[in-house]
Amino acid sequence: MEWTESLTKAIEYMETHMLEPIETTEVARAAKIPSLYLQKGFKIMTGYTLGEYVRYRRLYLAAVDLLTNGDKVINLALKYGYETPESFTKAFTRFHGISPVHLKKNTQKIRSFHPLKVKVSIEGGESLPYTIEEMEAFHLIGKPFRCSMEQSFEVIPKFWDDFKKQAIDNTNIGEYGVCIDEENGSRECLYLIAGRFLEKKIPEGMMIYEVPKMMWAKFPCIGPMPGAMQAVYMSIFEEWLPGHPRYEMVMNVNLEWYEKGDTSKSDYRSEIWIPLREVHA
Repeated sequence: MEWTESLTKAIEYMETHMLEPIETTEVARAAKIPSLYLQKGFKIMTGYTLGEYVRYRRLYLAAVDLLTNGDKVINLALKYGYETPESFTKAFTRFHGISPVHLKKNTQKIRSFHPLKVKVSIEGGESLPYTIEEMEAFHLIGKPFRCSMEQSFEVIPKFWDDFKKQAIDNTNIGEYGVCIDEENGSRECLYLIAGRFLEKKIPEGMMIYEVPKMMWAKFPCIGPMPGAMQAVYMSIFEEWLPGHPRYEMVMNVNLEWYEKGDTSKSDYRSEIWIPLREVHA
């Protein structure tokens, strides 16, 4: 399925099941895209995580019900998936800036949050450089970290800051960053600061990950981190994928390659690797 169509299908699924428990796995299945890339791409394209989108839509719909039907808070809490009226009121107040009781008297303070519509502007033709490469399977060794998908953009750079302060025996560690959605739809990802596994000994606190034989799209990033890489990620999801419908993403794994050196330099080099397969008409 083409990338923009996948995004549209994901939004349609969430809107159709707004009053039911929504699992990332099911959204990804409806969109026909690995959950890791759905969550990463959705955040880049919309500015919201999947969880935030569902939460904000429910709180907006709850406010509409409150004003049009006069529903009680306890009924709204149950309808929109909150365990208690208190937790619903707290979330409602945080989102709208006013409590349910006070919103009835100040209807103009409702915060609107309507269904998103996917509109992609494809620009630049082949301005984003890339290569497509078939690679044999290889092994990486790395220091594992865990974080929530929603916080990964903020937390992962902190992993790297902590890693740089440590003494690591394996000099290859730090050449790769690997993000893995182990459970295909988990709210948590496994992240490895890794390098090629060249020895038989596995140091304490490290783990081995086998990267399977795969076709990769490799996108070079030139410039200081993390800004240069974040800019390329945006171009991949906003321009490259919509402009290359004959490719689709596979596997819940994302690789990043880093050269040794000062990551703050203007000519620092890194790469984003996206696992792909060619769609046959």
